[in-house]
Amino acid sequence: MRTFVSSLLVFFVICIVGSLLGLAVYMLYTHTTMVVAGERLTASSESSPLSWLLYSCAISASVSVVFLINYTIRHPSKLLYHILSIVVTSLLSWIVIIPSCLYGAGHFYSKDSSEIHNLPSARYFRLDSGGVYFYSSIYPDTVSSDGIYIDLNNDFSSKDGIVKISNAPINLEAATPFSDLLIKDTMDIPMGLEKILSFYRLIGKFAFETIEQGFFKWLVFASIGLAFSSLLGLRRLFRWRLLNSISVLVGFFVILTVNALYFSGWNGNIFGNFNISFWLMNCIIALLLSCIGILFALFRKDPNLEADK
Repeated sequence: MRTFVSSLLVFFVICIVGSLLGLAVYMLYTHTTMVVAGERLTASSESSPLSWLLYSCAISASVSVVFLINYTIRHPSKLLYHILSIVVTSLLSWIVIIPSCLYGAGHFYSKDSSEIHNLPSARYFRLDSGGVYFYSSIYPDTVSSDGIYIDLNNDFSSKDGIVKISNAPINLEAATPFSDLLIKDTMDIPMGLEKILSFYRLIGKFAFETIEQGFFKWLVFASIGLAFSSLLGLRRLFRWRLLNSISVLVGFFVILTVNALYFSGWNGNIFGNFNISFWLMNCIIALLLSCIGILFALFRKDPNLEADK
């Protein structure tokens, strides 16, 4: 019973720490998007830290199952207590915490400061559109500039590839989500991490839409939580704890990827003529992983317990 109580404690710690960490990352990121080379930092008054705190809590609750399963790998006990802790925390996450946080985040949301940008500064060289821009003057009222454009691709017949620009519109989209291309070039997220974040953003987008459609629609979406909780079936897949932890982590990202692909337009099409609904897809994943866990529980001693001896 102590294992069950400690698992609940770990769950709440994950949610609290994850929420605060997410808020810190959000504040740092939104302030970075406002940075312009050579200019003093200005913060937006329209940022929504409370909204992001709730959103971070929802994310923390959704990924907590990975940490909890790894906790059971590191601190093995009776299988019944492990199952009970995962079932209780999963129900608490997907029926109470996640929908409540998403609903609150959507209603507390104001215009995100990451959608508000400062104009780039003058007297700096910026690489863009196959060349280099140098703004000598910036006009905030018309979002335009004077300066020169150095053509690096020889697309213009001007002398030395230098083109003078006057009252030309500034392409703010080139630096999105940052305000300055110089900042974007140094702060871009690595491709692998960006792909993972894009999956979460895509699923998060549909989560916000689903929560507004009612409780029963949300239960269908929450089937992804059922698939996540079934990762418990992988906790004794190998004789080494490290490999068991890795298998749970890999399984989590596989489930995340499959669900993201579904929302991106795949729609569960199998062999070109058979479609699996979203909830059924996650139920099948949960059933397969649960069967793996049952088989190993019946015919194999827990290798995580043996590692303690």
